[in-house]
Amino acid sequence: MRVISVCEVENVTGGATVNGCTGVPDRPFGFDFKPACDRHDVNYSTETQMSKVQADQTFKNDMLNICKTEYDNSLLCRATAEVYYVGVSLFGGAFYEGSGGFSSSSFDSGGGLSSFGFSF
Repeated sequence: MRVISVCEVENVTGGATVNGCTGVPDRPFGFDFKPACDRHDVNYSTETQMSKVQADQTFKNDMLNICKTEYDNSLLCRATAEVYYVGVSLFGGAFYEGSGGFSSSSFDSGGGLSSFGFSF
């Protein structure tokens, strides 16, 4: 008998393939980011006119809202959300299929890490 992981199960919503957090856990450190990941999948699909940058920012906001409403605004939760956001911002381009374009990323426009909310 073959056991499949949650990441291998895909649901189709409209024209969007929704499969949770691709390549990373849906529940890092127990924080359930799957709803944010599913919405991000839709926002990356051909069903959207949202740009990649807008989709990534919405993803970040969704995760931070999950941290605030479900996990007492935990620092670890928020830090994990930031890491997931940076990950999709840097490496998600190959998965984006929307018609809203890519817009310039924070790194392309010279924003550096401060554009991702980090200050030093």
